[in-house]
Amino acid sequence: MPTILSFKQAPGGKTQGVNGLFTYRVYWRVNPAPAADGLIIQKVTIDYRIYQCDGSAQGTPIANITARNNAIGYDTYPTYWELWTVAAGKTYPTYNTAVTAVQHNPAQAAPKRWDDDYGMDQALHGTNTRGWVRYLGEAGFYLVSTVPNWATLFTADANSPAAMLPISTVDPVLPAADSNVVHHNVATYWDNCLADTRRHVTRVQPFASPGLWPDLRMQQELDALAVPPPSRKRAASAPPPPPDPGTPPPAFKKRRI
Repeated sequence: MPTILSFKQAPGGKTQGVNGLFTYRVYWRVNPAPAADGLIIQKVTIDYRIYQCDGSAQGTPIANITARNNAIGYDTYPTYWELWTVAAGKTYPTYNTAVTAVQHNPAQAAPKRWDDDYGMDQALHGTNTRGWVRYLGEAGFYLVSTVPNWATLFTADANSPAAMLPISTVDPVLPAADSNVVHHNVATYWDNCLADTRRHVTRVQPFASPGLWPDLRMQQELDALAVPPPSRKRAASAPPPPPDPGTPPPAFKKRRI
């Protein structure tokens, strides 16, 4: 039976704050349980387009978001690889087994209520902005024997976006996965430049294929937010033009009875 990797949104795993603040949490599952220790490895790519509200139609672009107010910036880690371990006989990531010596908190109980989370702190870009942030995740399950040097490729760094997970910012050049490849993507967008506070709330949209939410779609959304919506009132019909006095009236035909 082939190994199937999947994820599911954790209970209460999606929160939507204002001005870009959000969290989206999922848990991983491997089916069937592997007979030997394995790894879930995910490549994450982050891109964004954020504007400072300045009274103009769109705003001033904010670029080079590295780190502000102790938050980890998108440009510091635009692409990275993160790793979870799955002990033999388990269908979920394990955090307190010997194979996790270089990664997770050994005291963490397993299974967790969630394994992976995407999130954004509005401290990164301020509180008066509009924009979008997109996370693209591509994950697979690998037997430890498939990636025997994983412990040297990945290092735990609590100050990274992977938190207690081992992370690599250099492409580990992985072999083919021992499972299907899973796309774990999220798009978020918001607009604090509008007076309508309903548009300040960060919209969080998970999606499977990058083609469903390309840059153009989110840019169109921003453009729509920046332009007042068209009026839904039906325009009054223009009165018919007056007849030309030089045109003779149409001939009157008498109807036979």
